Amino acid sequence: MRLKGTLHDYLMGIDKDAEDMFNLIVKQTAEIEGVTEQLKAADQMEWIRRINSIRSRAREFVLKELIYYVIRNIYNAYRKVTVNNANPREVLYTYNSQMNDEIERKREEFGLDKEGADQ
Repeated sequence: MRLKGTLHDYLMGIDKDAEDMFNLIVKQTAEIEGVTEQLKAADQMEWIRRINSIRSRAREFVLKELIYYVIRNIYNAYRKVTVNNANPREVLYTYNSQMNDEIERKREEFGLDKEGADQ
């Protein structure tokens, strides 16, 4: 990735996936919990409290499910190359494949299309 100059693009794609996942979770959770425009009009402070709670939970979920997974795999790849003297190309290929597979599973789980836009 870094050698081909695609690391930035790869990380930007992960950022886009995280943003899409966050927005979808907030939208779906708000619907489930009845945080509607009617509530916003009737009791704005209650709406703010509840939407902030939903956003906080969604952020924590995305950090745990997607960002942490990617960071952990990048760190493990780095450690495998520097400590175990493994072949960098093979290690990056392996970990990159694992991260892509996990991101694709999460995209399917949350109903996100291949380009990263909400359905």
